[in-house]
Amino acid sequence: MFVKNNRAFTLIELLVVVLIIGILSAIALPQYQKAVEKSRAAEALTNMRTIVNNVEMVILETGMNDGNIYLNTDNWSVQLSGSQWNNGYYVTKYFIYSLEDASGIYAFRCNGVCTSAEDVNNVDYELWQDYPSQNNGVSNISCTGYTDLGTSVCKALGY
Repeated sequence: MFVKNNRAFTLIELLVVVLIIGILSAIALPQYQKAVEKSRAAEALTNMRTIVNNVEMVILETGMNDGNIYLNTDNWSVQLSGSQWNNGYYVTKYFIYSLEDASGIYAFRCNGVCTSAEDVNNVDYELWQDYPSQNNGVSNISCTGYTDLGTSVCKALGY
C-alpha cells in the first residue's frame, strides 16, 4: 500500500492567494499615492512659508511695500534650493512657484513633472498663501484642486 503525501498547493489555492494580493494592492496603492502627494504638498507649503518670510523680512528691512519688492529675490536672506527665480517663477520638479501677484505666493502642482513656467496651464492643484503685510498681519492659505488627485490632496490638507 502506498500512502500519498501531498504537500503542494492546489491551483485553486494559489489563485485565491493571488486574488487576495491583487485586491489588497488595489486598495493600498491609491492610498500610498495620496500619502506621497500629501507629503509633496507639505514640502510646497514649507517652501511657500520660506518665500513669505523672505518677502516680509525685505519689507521690514527696506520699509518698502510696493509690487516690485516681491519680485526682487536678490535681497532674500534665505534661498530655495534646486532652481532659480526667473521673471517671478521658480520651477522645481513637481511645483511652479509664482510671485506674479503682489498679494501672495502661488504653488502650482504640475500634472506630471514640471519643465517650465508654461506648465501652470496643466496642474492638479494650486496652493496660495498671502503676505501678512497685505492682510493686517494675517496669512491665509488656500488650496484649489483641478483633478481628482488635487481635490483629495486639498481635502487631506484641510484647505
